[in-house]
Amino acid sequence: MVSVGSIWVACIVALVAFSLTSGKAGYLNVVQLSFDVPAISILFLYLFYLCLQITADICGGVIIPLVFKKRSESVSFLISHLGFGFVRHGIINLATLGVLVAGSMLFGRAGLLLASAVNIAALLLFQKSLYQFVGGVRLKRAEEKNTLVSYGLDAGFSGCVVDTIAETALLLPSHVVGPDNDYKIARLNTLMRLQSKFARLSLPIFTNSIGAIFALYYLSYFQSFPVQDVIIYSLCTTVCSFILLLILPVLNRQAVLALDQKLVESGLDFKEFERAIRSEDLRGEDEYSRSNLVQSVFYPIPAPETRIRNVIENKNRNENVVRFWIAFHHIARRTLYTSLGCGGFLSRSVHCNVGRPELWIISPSD
Repeated sequence: MVSVGSIWVACIVALVAFSLTSGKAGYLNVVQLSFDVPAISILFLYLFYLCLQITADICGGVIIPLVFKKRSESVSFLISHLGFGFVRHGIINLATLGVLVAGSMLFGRAGLLLASAVNIAALLLFQKSLYQFVGGVRLKRAEEKNTLVSYGLDAGFSGCVVDTIAETALLLPSHVVGPDNDYKIARLNTLMRLQSKFARLSLPIFTNSIGAIFALYYLSYFQSFPVQDVIIYSLCTTVCSFILLLILPVLNRQAVLALDQKLVESGLDFKEFERAIRSEDLRGEDEYSRSNLVQSVFYPIPAPETRIRNVIENKNRNENVVRFWIAFHHIARRTLYTSLGCGGFLSRSVHCNVGRPELWIISPSD
């Protein structure tokens, strides 16, 4: 999966960079021929992307799980499940592009920033509903306060904190039961206590605004039409998403390690912690250890060996330092997911979610 995700991300970024730098070459020029008809321009760009994306999705969602026996469902089920999510995620993608076009036409290039902020806020505040819509999962409210149970099929999802306008809730997968479930509830409750709702909602907007500002700076060198602006803006933010994909996992790894330490210091038995993260790893990456070089690229969650060693070696870290790092928990994947609001093309292309519709809206947690 790592190879598929890495190769696919590299292909997208290479094509985008080529289109931005080649002038008359590349598919961007083809799109420009019809910029007088907005729907055609946007649809052409998006359909071109989908034609490429479906290949990676089939590899990641059907071929690899069956070859390596990661899924027990039939080929026909996996294909139909992928197709269901593919269409519904496409609707969301086109809707966000439509908001960007409207913002550009109504308010010019500044409208792209406003439209991106509106898109990202909607993606975050309606994440729970979008998760059900795209992944085809059923949610049920548990007996515990502010806790929801997700009845999905992808074992890669291991729970998260989800925000809506009305509440902040724990979202737990139904396949995590017994001691693992107790550990996950304790972990997510600690996260919800130490990481503010403001941080979860504002940081993805801030990180994506870096790409948006770069895109507007790039656009300042061109005299172009509103729809053409949206296309170039989308390509620029994709490049910036890739750069953030290399930087933000550093913050995310520190956040995971800080939360691990806080849990153990709060009274969680170390043996139970060790057993729980090993169990979680078996359902997900299934890599107990990684080299520092491999872990530094595209891995926002450290390997279990690193996490266990960190807890042993870094006891009694300063409380303020721990809280600082936990603010960045899940920042890499939240930023990637919300890059969809800026027209980015990488939100469902990385190794942890390529071809897996249940993880396109809410990515795997730690």
